[in-house]
Amino acid sequence: MADALVDAPTGNVGGTGRGLGPLRNAWFLWLCCGLFSIPTMVSLARDWWTLEQGQAGPIILASSLWLFHRARHEIAAAARPGKASLTALGLAVTLPAYIFARVTGMLGIECLAMYGALLTILYFHVGFAALKPLRFPLIYILFMFPLPETIILPLSRMLKLLLSSAAVGLLSKFGFEIGQGGVVIYIDQYELLVATACSGLHSLIGLSAIGVFYCYIHYGGNWRQSWPLLIAIPFIAIFSNFIRVLTLILVTHYWGERIASKYYHDFASIALFMFAIFLLVGADVALIKFRKWRDNGR
Repeated sequence: MADALVDAPTGNVGGTGRGLGPLRNAWFLWLCCGLFSIPTMVSLARDWWTLEQGQAGPIILASSLWLFHRARHEIAAAARPGKASLTALGLAVTLPAYIFARVTGMLGIECLAMYGALLTILYFHVGFAALKPLRFPLIYILFMFPLPETIILPLSRMLKLLLSSAAVGLLSKFGFEIGQGGVVIYIDQYELLVATACSGLHSLIGLSAIGVFYCYIHYGGNWRQSWPLLIAIPFIAIFSNFIRVLTLILVTHYWGERIASKYYHDFASIALFMFAIFLLVGADVALIKFRKWRDNGR
């Protein structure tokens, strides 16, 4: 199997696709990789992508696969088999981690171990040089995996307190009878718990992924041109979630907790994402107009 990979011809990239030899050989290897990935991807889709926090996962996966497909000729042109020693070392680390995480139900570690194992096999098949065109998609695809709770919990609590305090402070200035105790908001006779989904952390991650993808495609990977937009992404995500918390409080005040929790909450998650994308595109349009105005003024 290893000899077949090492002897795989690289060929030349042409319009007929003959340069795709290294990617078409060893089909059994890619079949094994697919079967190896299926249990984790099923768990990921069932346990993470069905939650509001992971709703951007399918979009990230689909766009990542499109980026891989778009770079296929560049990969084939630069393909040279990787070192067996580095491959063995990579698999010696990732496969035990994968088995351990799979048995213990640690989805985040399982996903990262699967990713590491597949990346190691890809390196063995095409080498480091062929991975260079994939630098962005290889990083971008990581956004579809859940972050460890040791990172999520403290950041999420900080954002929940920030958004709760800001919403309560603003509404109190307009005469609403509203109070706050930690992440619990009191308005009229109702108590609202600002959940992790409302903190903005997960939407910040999802929007960051979509925003980075937008910048990469729109600006052709020119990060010097897109850096103002990249800086704006976290602020857009946090502001969007602030609007969500604010409107949730107002819906509770005027129509009751049942309407807010049963109907508006689910609608708000979709509306929030669309609103954030609208702000992102609007910020990009404003940035383009500003640059044109600046260039014309010189």
